Amino acid sequence: KSDSGGVYFLRATDAKNRWQRILAAAGTRALASRDNFDALFAGVDGKGVYQMERRDGEWRQTQLIELGSSKKFYDLETGPESGTIYAATDAGLFAIGRGRRAVKISPPLDASRKGLRSAVEVFPQNEDIIYFTTDRSAVFRSSDRGRTWQEISSGIPTMGFVGLKVAPSRDIIYAEPPGGG
Repeated sequence: KSDSGGVYFLRATDAKNRWQRILAAAGTRALASRDNFDALFAGVDGKGVYQMERRDGEWRQTQLIELGSSKKFYDLETGPESGTIYAATDAGLFAIGRGRRAVKISPPLDASRKGLRSAVEVFPQNEDIIYFTTDRSAVFRSSDRGRTWQEISSGIPTMGFVGLKVAPSRDIIYAEPPGGG
């Protein structure tokens, strides 16, 4: 992905490193894949989520999915079971199902303010478990795909996070605070 140039791809076997642009969109901020990388989703600031599909070896843009009043895209994650794309935006958390319809997921109360930088992570072994945070809130965990949430970051000496990652084989979650910590 590229902030100003869109999305590019390179075949691992291309010895000459010839990159191919598959989406020309300034403000591309987040990527997710589905169907063994035959479908890509790119969150583009001010636009929405572009879906691209690879057919007969060629990439084609198939749809632009708008997510309410979202202007900034921070994170996209793919649900391992359903292929649902979870999008963390300045307008909250959304789920894009196979029907390409976006549904807003109600975040925890203190993470529901608009305009906050946010992150989402789906547990790779159980899509019911979703983690969500913002740069001004705690880390929250849902065990029912976002219907209810519980705060899990008490005891961490910071308030607010900008990145989350899960190590599935160890059941460990890593949280990145804003700034240099």
